[in-house]
Amino acid sequence: MSSTKRTTTRTDRQSVRALGAAAVLLATLGGVLVMGGCRGDRFEGRPRQFFPDMDDSPKFKPQTKTELFEDGRAMRRPVDGTVAFSAYSRTDAGDRAHLLREDDAFYRGVNAQGEYIAMIPPSVKVDAKLLTRGQERYNIYCAVCHNYDGHGKGMVGEQWSYPLPNFHDGKYKHGYTETVEDPQTKAKKTVEGKTGKDGYIFSVARNGVENGAKMPGYGHALSFEDTWAIVAYIRVLQATEDGKLNIDVPADKRGDVQKLIDEAKRKWEEAQRAAEAEAARKAAEAAQKKQQNTTPEKQP
Repeated sequence: MSSTKRTTTRTDRQSVRALGAAAVLLATLGGVLVMGGCRGDRFEGRPRQFFPDMDDSPKFKPQTKTELFEDGRAMRRPVDGTVAFSAYSRTDAGDRAHLLREDDAFYRGVNAQGEYIAMIPPSVKVDAKLLTRGQERYNIYCAVCHNYDGHGKGMVGEQWSYPLPNFHDGKYKHGYTETVEDPQTKAKKTVEGKTGKDGYIFSVARNGVENGAKMPGYGHALSFEDTWAIVAYIRVLQATEDGKLNIDVPADKRGDVQKLIDEAKRKWEEAQRAAEAEAARKAAEAAQKKQQNTTPEKQP
């Protein structure tokens, strides 16, 4: 009896294994047939979708309309106050400060009361590296109108319908004051003028003047650090004209600085003479052409 049971059990197990192997074989053959039918197969029907939820997931395409929202726009503005967590997938990217922009002095050039700050904020390290960067950015974005020396007579500036600001004007320097009238008491008082503050120059460089009507803002091209670098370089331009060689320059450097001044003056005078000569040549050519056009031709 016991021998018969063992034989029957063994036979049942073998049958199950055989059926399992057959099922696996059929599944494999079916997969091969299905995949084989996909290669090079052309038909007019919809393509086979093995994972339809990957293709047909519900979503809005950019710039499309929808009846879901009252204004009919599929693209939605972020909720007011939304701030991106990071520009990168890493949490240690270190760019959170630039996204939050909580430092009003650094990111907007104003203090807690919304007034322009007088000096570059302490968070900006003013050194030779910053000034070199400021000179580079100034020459790229500012010199075309304000000229390389800051006098407002750049190539585009001289074609403007009115004189452009001169950074060497007292109203754009530290310590500039102006007289204002109290709207209630009508009393006049002297206050520090906003145009002489570093925060004002920073704000104008980024946002422009009168919504870009007089001057466009360059916030799209300048980082916050580069904007402060330009402010620092403008102060250097002012110092080069306001400084006194025998007072502000160390005694052992005065000879070298004087040589540079003399060389710059010589090149400037040469450029002026060349410009005057070129203007005179063009005027002579114009006069000659005018005379030729007005002289009647002799009849043969």
